[in-house]
Formats: sequence, structure tokens, C-alpha cells
Amino acid sequence: MMVLVWTDDEGPAPGTVLCAVADLTDGEAHVVAYGGGLLPKEILVVRDGDDVRAYLNRCAHQALPLNIGRRVRTANRLLLCDHHHAAFRFGDGVCVEGVCPGTSLTPVPIAVRDGRVLAAGAAGNG
Repeated sequence: MMVLVWTDDEGPAPGTVLCAVADLTDGEAHVVAYGGGLLPKEILVVRDGDDVRAYLNRCAHQALPLNIGRRVRTANRLLLCDHHHAAFRFGDGVCVEGVCPGTSLTPVPIAVRDGRVLAAGAAGNG
């Protein structure tokens, strides 16, 4: 089991409910805002069949959010960056197309309990 360690103070506290599993559409991304201030931070929760994963909404290329609008584009189990068209796999966050091949989105540890997706610890480098 790999333990991810905080590299900064980003991420919601462990146990924070991010969303209900019922909120997740298979093959799409669900955006969850957290924190305060003018620009709240966001987590992307993705569902691939029974598998649920989460990543910071920060492109590995230039640390911008993947989305320009409110919705994150997806295609064929890939998260798509609106800025420079990088494509990241749902399963591990690795860029497989675009300007930053081989880099990864930052994973957010989660747990699924009682039909809810919970933050399980600190975000780490992917």
C-alpha cells in the first residue's frame, strides 16, 4: 500500500465528504470545490465502472485547472485539459496525449463508505 504525504497544505481534511457515489456518472468527472477565498480549490472525482479516483484539478503541464468552464471534459476514460489539450487517464492520472506525456495529475486519497466518497488523507505527488 502506497501512502501519500502532504507536499503542501492543499486538500480537504480526512473524513470530509466530497460527494455521493450516486452523484458520479460513469466515464465523467465530478468537480468538488473546497477551501475558501476568491478562488476555491477543486478536486476531480472520476468513476470508471466500480472504480472511483480523485485528483487535484491542476494540470501537470502548467498547474492550471483542467477546465475553462464549470465542467471538465472527458472522452474514452480520459480527463481533457481545455488549455493545451493534454489527456490524462482516469486510472492513474498519467498524461498519455498532449504537451506533457508521462507526467501525472496529483492524486487525492479517498475512501468510499456507505455510498459516500470521503477524503482519506493528504494529496501527494503522482
